[in-house]
Amino acid sequence: MRLADAVQGQANGTPGRDAAPSAGAHPEHVVPCAFIRDLFLNYFESRKLVVEYVEDESYAEDLARIVDRIIGVVHISQDQKKVLDANGGEFDENQNAGKLEPIDRRYFCTSYHARMECNNPGITSPMVNFLFLDFDGVLHPQYDGEPTPKEVCFCHLPRFEAVMRRHPGVQIVISSTWRQQFGMLQLRAFFSADIAHRIIGITPTYPADGPPRMHIREWEILEWLQQHHASNRPWVALDDSQGDFRDYRHRVVFCQPWEGLSEHRAVQLNNALQGATL
Repeated sequence: MRLADAVQGQANGTPGRDAAPSAGAHPEHVVPCAFIRDLFLNYFESRKLVVEYVEDESYAEDLARIVDRIIGVVHISQDQKKVLDANGGEFDENQNAGKLEPIDRRYFCTSYHARMECNNPGITSPMVNFLFLDFDGVLHPQYDGEPTPKEVCFCHLPRFEAVMRRHPGVQIVISSTWRQQFGMLQLRAFFSADIAHRIIGITPTYPADGPPRMHIREWEILEWLQQHHASNRPWVALDDSQGDFRDYRHRVVFCQPWEGLSEHRAVQLNNALQGATL
């Protein structure tokens, strides 16, 4: 209901972005309708708002806040409308603002910055781009030297996926040793469909003939980032092996191997994906 109320309120023209229009003024959305359409299509493709007839209230609240921030109408002059029409409805402040008188720049600068703000509304442009995911000791408890019982395998997967659905922009890279036994299609098959499509790869395996070294998983993650020209992109790892990390331990949410992703660790993961200090 919160999302519907927000949309209805904006559709009725409240709150407006401008004072009463002058004669001959043209009503224009501050953020282009096509941009808003594509933005929300992306939201709904990455995460369902209603599951089994139950609305995700937290997600609806996030979307409603975005509606409040980006949907609004201003009245622009006919000269401003001509500039928009000549540019296919788009206006780049950096390239075109100098062509207008200062008083006419108000709308265009407002629109430009509003669209830039849309690129970081809080749940689309993540503080973290990649999550490097371990399985054993994370998605289920680790059993010393023994296979994990089938009834225990992936017992924490629902908890993990619930956290990830709050961060639809974060992509997943498998760092677990399971990647050495299963291909990408098989690895994705362990996950729900909406999470599976966000799994974009696996980390490389440290070469068997490489020099002996500690902190191998950290090396594998850094190697993946370098191979994908993403060394400067923010990332987080979810793992249970503290000995596999040294210089980047501050980027890792460590689970207890005999426990896996507990509720406490899930909270830590959620905070880490928001960019909070671990």
